Amino acid sequence: MVFVRQWAMSLCYIAAASGIVMMLLPDTPIKKFVKILVSVIFLSSILSPILKGDIDLDIPNFNYNQRSAGEIAEEVAKESERILMMEFEYNLRKSIQNILTENNIEFVSISIEYDKDRKNVNVVNLVLQDNLQVQKAKEILEREGINTNITCISERNS
Repeated sequence: MVFVRQWAMSLCYIAAASGIVMMLLPDTPIKKFVKILVSVIFLSSILSPILKGDIDLDIPNFNYNQRSAGEIAEEVAKESERILMMEFEYNLRKSIQNILTENNIEFVSISIEYDKDRKNVNVVNLVLQDNLQVQKAKEILEREGINTNITCISERNS
């Protein structure tokens, strides 16, 4: 604690002396040089205990997860692809719901099957209320370019 007090006092003395020197200097080109010199002296007096090792800086050792940029980029790409697929599935489901609702077709559920890489939609499974609407729904969705597999509740229960 005594060391810190002495260090602080020496900083105060250097600051006071620097201020006096700067006030006494006339406004000449040499004043810029003296100002830089005074700044360097003051900065070195601030850093001297640290550079000498008199002050122990206990900086904790942080263990960062050392992953390469390639691993992080791959992870971001996979997550982006997953989010895009979820968004695509949501939009496709919403689009099918709107088409069916506009054509007064009552549906129970819509599920989407993908290929093994989850890159392409293989088929949309649709469960309808009324057996009479199966053909109408199939025609409407085929016109929209949607490959469907349609079942009816009455067919599932029998």
